[in-house]
Amino acid sequence: MTKTQTRKTLDSYRLTQGVGPVTDPHVFELFQPWLQLHVPRLAGRPLHVVWKPGDAARGRRGSLCYAAELPDGRLQPFSTSAILRPPTEVEVRTKRMREAIAGQMAGFKASAFRDAEPELPLSALSGQPLTWDDAEVDHLVPFHRLRDTWLTSAEDPDDMDSWAIWHLTHARVRLLSRAENSARGGAEGDEGFPPGMQRLFA
Repeated sequence: MTKTQTRKTLDSYRLTQGVGPVTDPHVFELFQPWLQLHVPRLAGRPLHVVWKPGDAARGRRGSLCYAAELPDGRLQPFSTSAILRPPTEVEVRTKRMREAIAGQMAGFKASAFRDAEPELPLSALSGQPLTWDDAEVDHLVPFHRLRDTWLTSAEDPDDMDSWAIWHLTHARVRLLSRAENSARGGAEGDEGFPPGMQRLFA
């Protein structure tokens, strides 16, 4: 399917169906490659059509747009045009780098819960107990800064084994609640939206 066909399909669906959950499997699948690349934790999650209010002061009318359902139930509207542009080299490399350290992040979370037994681990910010579903791993130094630091000194920027080893020895991580992590902007994309993702959302 071409970009023009994809756009027509998505525009037709939102205008025909109006506000409500996306129930067409084909429309749902059209979003998945983009979500997998940019926001992996939202891939496969429910999608909705929502009404985005306009801004009279700027002469902008309201419109129907798509939204992803966040883990806490909130809906995050986004621009359909964002999924139609090809990924940049930086975005592709960033995705590979995140995938290379996914095991480390999951291992830290599992270890934190195991070490806290029979209690629950506490948020590094609020000190409140965290459930497994609510806990997220956050980089103290944002991921994108670690990424850029490594890339400036890496002999081979495509060597994900070297990156994973470097990350293991240099990154400092902690557990936060989902709300705390979101308030920090997803820790620049650690478990939420990646750097610059806010620009893609309407």
